[in-house]
Amino acid sequence: MATLTLMGVATMAIGVLPTYESVGVWAPILLVLSRFLQGFGAGAEQSGGATLLTETAARGKRGRLAALVMTGAAAGTALGAGAWALVQLLPDDQLLSWGWRVVFLSSAFVTIAAYILRRRLKETPVFAEIKAERAAAAAPVREVFRNGKKAVALVTLMTVGLSVQSYTYQVFMASYLKGTVKIDAQTVPEILLVGAIFGGIGAVVLGYLSDLFGRRSVFLAIAGLLLVLPVPTFVALSTGNLGIIYLAMIIGFVFACQGGVAVTMSYFPELFGSRYRYAGVTLGREFAAVLGGGFAPLVAVALMGKFDSWVPVAVYMTVAMAITFGAALFAPETKDRDLLAPENATDGALVTRASTATATV
Repeated sequence: MATLTLMGVATMAIGVLPTYESVGVWAPILLVLSRFLQGFGAGAEQSGGATLLTETAARGKRGRLAALVMTGAAAGTALGAGAWALVQLLPDDQLLSWGWRVVFLSSAFVTIAAYILRRRLKETPVFAEIKAERAAAAAPVREVFRNGKKAVALVTLMTVGLSVQSYTYQVFMASYLKGTVKIDAQTVPEILLVGAIFGGIGAVVLGYLSDLFGRRSVFLAIAGLLLVLPVPTFVALSTGNLGIIYLAMIIGFVFACQGGVAVTMSYFPELFGSRYRYAGVTLGREFAAVLGGGFAPLVAVALMGKFDSWVPVAVYMTVAMAITFGAALFAPETKDRDLLAPENATDGALVTRASTATATV
């Protein structure tokens, strides 16, 4: 409830910010602060949703159910792109004076709806059991730093490449299409809208495949594809052909923005033991969000400005994904592991309640 409120209020606050003409430098300062709080809440929301769905789902269905977190994220992107497409129909003076504010203020409807739904949620069966057994950590963050450093490091490294590519596709490439390729400004939100829709569908499909073939193998396949995808993506965008651009962005959204992350929605919670799962997933993902996604658009813009070419940006995306791919090679398979087990999957053995045998990872 706290993270939802933080995210919703911060988003609406952007819609009522004063202008630079009225308060000077405080306007961009307040914007950055609102964006920070918005991202802080959103990151914790995503980790919490992933943990909740993973701990709720039956074995064999965790991947596809937890992947719905990214389908929801895609739906949010689609709604945002749709809202921008609508306000851009306004005359420029109205768009710049009040139209853009409506997009942020409209998030009130989503926040209220989510609040009503969340009031009816119950704790997961896994959490209820460890709470009944008094096995929950009293200070989960402290315990993560004491006993879960390896798992947190793994989650961070496995996320950083995805975060770089996701933010580059969703933020930088939109500006690249408008500023460099000279695509009509009203068309760019439509491209993002279509990409998000396909990304949401791809998230469920890839989550389902991780239930069939395992988290590790599907994640490695996606990471391997993303190692080579940046160059053909930029080549496709640079053609200026709308059909090719749509196809390139759809593939990017499916694998870089939604699908790859969707697999981690069940993979990362399964990496941690039951005592501090939520804290571990959140810390690992948010370290990566700061190191990767938070700076990715700025780095991409700087590289583009210095070299006047998309090639350094593509190299940057590939190097970041190489870090993620390399880390994933050291990750254990976690599909169907016992979520009530207190130890991390990275500790050396996975314990299942179905059998007293242990499998060395």
